Amino acid sequence: MVSGKFRAMPVLFCFFTGIAVPVPVFAYTVSFVMIETGPAQNGAAPESASLWENGLMDVFFNAGHIVSNAHTLRVDREILNDFPDELQGDLDEARQGEVDFFVIVLLDYRSSGEASGRLTKPRQILLRVFRVTPYQKVYEQVYSGPVRDELAQAKSAAISILSHLRDR
Repeated sequence: MVSGKFRAMPVLFCFFTGIAVPVPVFAYTVSFVMIETGPAQNGAAPESASLWENGLMDVFFNAGHIVSNAHTLRVDREILNDFPDELQGDLDEARQGEVDFFVIVLLDYRSSGEASGRLTKPRQILLRVFRVTPYQKVYEQVYSGPVRDELAQAKSAAISILSHLRDR
């Protein structure tokens, strides 16, 4: 019978010599930014941005990635280009900080049609994921209509994004 002290020897030997079977260990650095288009500027901000930000960041963090976020940006116009001009400074900062991926979540409240004028749910949510260096859009997904459980939807979206990043 082998004593406990000798059973640990092969494990320690493999650990110190690097002979153990290699296990891919990596963590991406991912920056998130929420953009709300069309929400009422003088009322209480809808909670959708927080739910999506928290859901996405939780899943990425729990998967072992390093996450950061920028302030939620509010604009009263439609965002037409893939990467909004308002975020150019954030992209430059991400490059300097050696961020791997930049995730933009566009929450579109325009014409969501609530009679009171108080917009609470986005009519459309657009996710765009960009590799920072070299700059490249790697993923895009659109969710239309109000979502019943936004936090659950955000976490599901994060899992989908993660599966696309593994190949990058």
